[in-house]
Parts: sequence; structure tokens; C-alpha cells
Amino acid sequence: LFRRCFCRQRCGWTNGPKETMEFFDHTYQEHFGRATPMFLPRARVLEYLLARCTKNNPGFFDDVRFDTTVERVRYDEEAEKFLVDLSGESDSSSSFDVCIWAAGENGRPHVPSKIDHILKSGGFQGKVMHSSKAGSNFDERVRGKNLVLVGDSSSAEDLALQAVKLGAACVDIISRSGDGIACETTSWPMDKVYVHENKTITGVADDRRGVVLSRTKLDDKAKYVTEEGGIRTTLEDVAVVIYCTGYERNLDMLDAGLRPRLPHFEKHYSEGALPEDWRMSGNALSEEFGDVTPGQIAPEPPIVQDDMYRGRLISIPSMYFIYEQGDSPLLNLDIAAWRTLAMVTGDLPLPPPEEIKRFNMETLLDAM
Repeated sequence: LFRRCFCRQRCGWTNGPKETMEFFDHTYQEHFGRATPMFLPRARVLEYLLARCTKNNPGFFDDVRFDTTVERVRYDEEAEKFLVDLSGESDSSSSFDVCIWAAGENGRPHVPSKIDHILKSGGFQGKVMHSSKAGSNFDERVRGKNLVLVGDSSSAEDLALQAVKLGAACVDIISRSGDGIACETTSWPMDKVYVHENKTITGVADDRRGVVLSRTKLDDKAKYVTEEGGIRTTLEDVAVVIYCTGYERNLDMLDAGLRPRLPHFEKHYSEGALPEDWRMSGNALSEEFGDVTPGQIAPEPPIVQDDMYRGRLISIPSMYFIYEQGDSPLLNLDIAAWRTLAMVTGDLPLPPPEEIKRFNMETLLDAM
């Protein structure tokens, strides 16, 4: 999967500085043998990761089954086995003692349904796609044309820069919140990129070749809504609209009983579940705001979940999950992998239920 994604964006570079991706057991100096730039091309990162995996074990990938899709995973309680249905070169079913879900954050492209409906019902004549479908012929789609990117984070920044490099006439980035990564950029190459802060697509131009923007604001429920009667902006002659709106985890292959309750755990960790004497620790805003009462919604991404213990499903302890978290996902994944290994081998056993509840609550309170 990594190889295929790279082929689609072979000109891409990593968003994060290389210092957050260097491993103690395989340093950059050891691998590259020279100084490297802060932001590495994706090809070099892939090369570095593969070299680390095979450094002490050249046959690391011998037992990996490539070009295979996991269609379904179910648990046989009587046999205490996971039954896995596969499809690929040859359809088959297998049984396993342990199941580790590590399918990443990019399992399913997130498409903004409201905007998508507006474009389709309005008869927009340009091309509409998710950033994951930009494709190897991205240059043909953008050269000499006007683009609209919906979203203001890393994908929008990447594609805007690449589009300018490939000869796009103009790139308009639509930022609903006005505080994304793209909004922090004060200068773009050749003045071809424009960021429309606090706006969203609310219509299609009369000639069906452009899009209409309206201003957005946060309502009293912290949701973005369109300002009524505000000034509307029309972007004309738009050839492509690309959703740079991220991804969702895909757990569809797991039976319902194997899925953690994500992200619906607000009820368990609501204000009533906190100790009565809990107070937020002193911080830079304490003098101005004093003691802050926790809201009813738990943090996102989740720090802890009531049905899991450090990535382990409590109801079926042989079911594990490895998630990406934080601004250094490769290092976080490495730590999670080592921790999962310790659990599988028994070096980190599952504590009693009361100890799990205490650990989860203390973790949440420390984070707050």
C-alpha cells in the first residue's frame, strides 16, 4: 500500500522534520552516510524504513502475504480462535490465536457529504475527487487549469505546491476553520495560491463551471454553520475540485464484537465520572481562567477508552489495536508495536478490571 501511494505522489516530500522519524537502532548517518535535509523525499523515507526492517533479518517479509485483502474477521469463543476470510491471489480462510489491527488512519477517504451533494445536485461540470485519487496523471489534470482544494491541512499544502510546480494556473484553498496548516503559510510560489479562510462551498455557479463560497462561523454547539445573508464569492472556470479532507479508520473487516467503541465513549468519561475533588493543574492560563470544569466531550483523538487497556480489547484480550497518535507517528507506532509484543508474549499481562479502570482514569486525568 505504501508503494502504491508513493507512486501516485512520487514528487512528494514528508511534512514532518526528519528528526522525528530517526530510529535509535538504525541512524540516518548509518543509512545515508551523509548529512540529509530536514524534510526528506518520501522515497528516501520508504527506503530507510525497509532497510531498518531487513537490517538484522533479510527474510523479514518472507511470511508477509502481499496483494491480499482481509474480508472478514470473526472470533470463535469456543475454540478461542480468530477466523479470517481472505481474498486475493487465492481466496481462503485461516485461523489464528491473536489478531492485531494495524490498518492505519488512512483506511477510508473522508468525503464531505454536504459539499459533495451540492456539487452533484448543482450539475458541476468539473472533475471532483478525493486527494487520495489524485493519481499519477495529476500533471495532466492541473496544467494550465484552475483548482479548488477543500480542506486546509497537510494534503492541501502538498497538492497546492505540487500543482503550482506542475503548471497550474491558480489554486484556491477553502478553509472552513481558518486555522489549518495552509492558513499559516504567508507566501506561496508565484502568487498562484489563494487561501479562503472561514469559507465553504455552498453552491454551483450558473454556468456550472464554478463554485460559490459563503462565510462560516461556529455556533453555540461548536459546529461550523454558514452565515445567513453574508457576502458570497464565486470562483469561476474551475476544472477540478479536490477534497483534502483526510481519512477515517476502516474497521469494516472486523465483526461488531471485535471493534472498540470508537469514538463514542463520552458517557463513561463524562464530568460525573471524575473525582469530586479533581482540579486542573496549574498552567499558563490558570491566572486568567481559574479552575476549568471539564466538558462533556472527551478529547479527540481519544487518550483512553473504557473498553480497552493500552490498545488491548478487554472483552477479548487476544484482540489488539495499534493506532497512530501525536505529531511523530512513526515513533509512536514503534512504541505501540513493542508494547503489543510485550502483551502477546506475556511480559505485560492484563491487569484485573479495577486496575484497568484506575489506570485509564489516571491517564485521562493526567492528560487533562
